[in-house]
Amino acid sequence: MNRYLDEVKRLYRSEKYDDALRIIEEAEQQTLVSPALLVWKSRCLQLTNNPKGDLADAQTSLEQALDLDDEYAPALIDLAYFHLNVSDDAEAALPLLRKAFSISRDSITECVIGLGQCISETDSPNAALAFLQRNAKLTIDSSKLEELKAELEKSVT
Repeated sequence: MNRYLDEVKRLYRSEKYDDALRIIEEAEQQTLVSPALLVWKSRCLQLTNNPKGDLADAQTSLEQALDLDDEYAPALIDLAYFHLNVSDDAEAALPLLRKAFSISRDSITECVIGLGQCISETDSPNAALAFLQRNAKLTIDSSKLEELKAELEKSVT
């Protein structure tokens, strides 16, 4: 499975979406489907110049990914953005983003706690405390946040 996924990601980065879709079809024929592969299928379907389907197929792929794992954050986020930007349906996007946010917050919390424990054991309790203090608050990519804030401020004035 990883071989297929790695190849799809490589082709996607090279903007060879049709080739990536062929790899995905091969995996599907061998019943090697995963939520991750379905998310990449949706992404490729949305960007290909020679679509093998329509945008509804991209949405269906994301829904299938969530049928396999209803807490798979990339599928939740991609489907939410699909609703928001393609279908112009913010109401459909909202619960998906809320669920993804909750799952992501829980995951990052577990990562920080686990890293703190590892640092305590591999370095020192003081190093772990310093790490936990530096990471006590959720940090996000502030440049993206600033872009949205600037866009919203333009629409308000």
